[in-house]
Amino acid sequence: MVKAKITVLSDNNTDNIKLKNEHGLSLIINFENKNMLFDCSQTTAFIENADVLNIDLKIIDKIILSHGHYDHTGGLKELLVKLNRNIDIYAHPLIFEKKYSIDSGQSEKNDTPIESRYVGSKFDKETYERYGAKFILNVEPYYLSEGLILTGLVPMENDFEKVEESFYKKITIAQNEECYIKDNMEDDNSLILKDASSIAVITGCAHRGIINIINYAIKLTGIRKIKALIGGFHLKNSGENLIERTIRELSKFDIDLIVPMHCTGSYASKKIKEEFGGRCIIGYCGLDIKI
Repeated sequence: MVKAKITVLSDNNTDNIKLKNEHGLSLIINFENKNMLFDCSQTTAFIENADVLNIDLKIIDKIILSHGHYDHTGGLKELLVKLNRNIDIYAHPLIFEKKYSIDSGQSEKNDTPIESRYVGSKFDKETYERYGAKFILNVEPYYLSEGLILTGLVPMENDFEKVEESFYKKITIAQNEECYIKDNMEDDNSLILKDASSIAVITGCAHRGIINIINYAIKLTGIRKIKALIGGFHLKNSGENLIERTIRELSKFDIDLIVPMHCTGSYASKKIKEEFGGRCIIGYCGLDIKI
């Protein structure tokens, strides 16, 4: 049985007026006598919330970044300043790409997105390194230990989960000219905690599809028993059909606990709660999860 404690330091929701909620995610995870921080939310709210919860962030021995969006990397530099030491950070190498969300379509002339909003990391790799970041960047699955696995690039194998159409990235082409191309969110990385008989799966936004991620976790470990599924499932902007299909697929897995939060969205979270009942806890700042 997986034995871990996970505390939600930052999420969109809170039921405690002393804690700051925001569009972001940050979790502190204790597993195998390791203390890990999973994502750094949008601002320093997770640092302030840790103080309120009497959690000393200096206990963390590694940081995991699920992907390169601002609501998961936003407070990283301030955390590094607070730690004031070198620390290993695990992520996909594409987290530093120039990421954009397109709010109002594309031009007809050359498919260049217009009215774009920057949604990537505040700083580049070298800036974080100046503050003590030691990046370990993985495309393939990465084993931090026998029971701790980063998925790396998740294959998209089903016919209904797609990366959101509004995501683009800016790249440099010939003669230093820049252009936008579709961002397939290849940097979307999830974390697997496992023992001999069960796994827990922790996601940032599940941009590659929550069902794809679960299936890949099962493929990597050979274990079908899921003690917990925790994180953002990126159903906030999804239509009714996709939400219903996702819930049908989720119900086919042997899941003891499901904790939707962040970008799952309030409507999809409510529908998941209706399906899973007491096996579902809708996430919020300050929630303690023991598995």
